[in-house]
Amino acid sequence: MKSVNNVFLVLSLIILHVNVINAQYEREDKEYLINIFSGLSIPMGDFGTSKQEKEAGYALVGFSAGFGFIHTAQQHFNWIVDFYMSFNTYNEEVLQVQIGNFVNVDAGTYVKSWILTGVRGGADIAQSVKLFGFAEVGLLFSSVPDITYSTSDESIEQTTNMGIAPALGLGAGISINTFSISIRYLSGKAEHEQTTKIGNSTSTTDLKLPVAILQLILAINL
Repeated sequence: MKSVNNVFLVLSLIILHVNVINAQYEREDKEYLINIFSGLSIPMGDFGTSKQEKEAGYALVGFSAGFGFIHTAQQHFNWIVDFYMSFNTYNEEVLQVQIGNFVNVDAGTYVKSWILTGVRGGADIAQSVKLFGFAEVGLLFSSVPDITYSTSDESIEQTTNMGIAPALGLGAGISINTFSISIRYLSGKAEHEQTTKIGNSTSTTDLKLPVAILQLILAINL
């Protein structure tokens, strides 16, 4: 019986020690939190359309990843900085059908980099559970895939340089302890120089391509 009491005493001391550590951790105020996230990148509007239109992006659902910083000086309003990368493959199969199956289409992947900063507001709805929303502005670095059209007789190579444009980000979500789930909308419209090479002939043109993606994001705060 004495040994059982000793076991209970040891367990009680361990539980008390853990609770003290947790309480100290909860009271510890961090000036910044690191937000690491990833999820789906869903093309919206012209960026995701596969219709034969001037600004059609032919982008498919891809994925996003990134990290950010949350300044926690205020309880309900925080300054945030985010760095996003989004990847969306090109719907070359639909384009090939539209221009004819006798033409082989080989396209790469859209790579978009976003650097945004703004304000995040939140409201507690339960212990360790918070709803939040945010608005951001910044820059979009837009990389458009190169495309090669080829037949048995000739090939056409289309290359596009990187474009930079102002960008907007909006979002909302819910956080539970250190984890969060959110929906985020990012948009921008970059200007590019596109070069088309047919045999020994080369031509260039300027074009603006809109980018709009809806992200479904899972994140952890460190």
